[in-house]
Amino acid sequence: MYAEVLLKNGKSDYVAKNLWTGNDNDNHGGPIKYDLDYVVDNWSGPTCDLWEEIRVNDLFWNRITTRKALLAGAAFAKA
Repeated sequence: MYAEVLLKNGKSDYVAKNLWTGNDNDNHGGPIKYDLDYVVDNWSGPTCDLWEEIRVNDLFWNRITTRKALLAGAAFAKA
């Protein structure tokens, strides 16, 4: 969301240089791409519940949050 605000305010150079380079050889593509790549690679692994009391493979809230992050990331990547 921060990167989207920057883009709307004409800071696309900053976003391209520091947040989403798109180049895996350059800072793993930037922190946004790096985080989304981590989610893609680990979405099916065990996670904690919201209160970090249990660790299981299938928490509905985490799956919904993961889906939303990937959809938002895909839209951002297209932009």
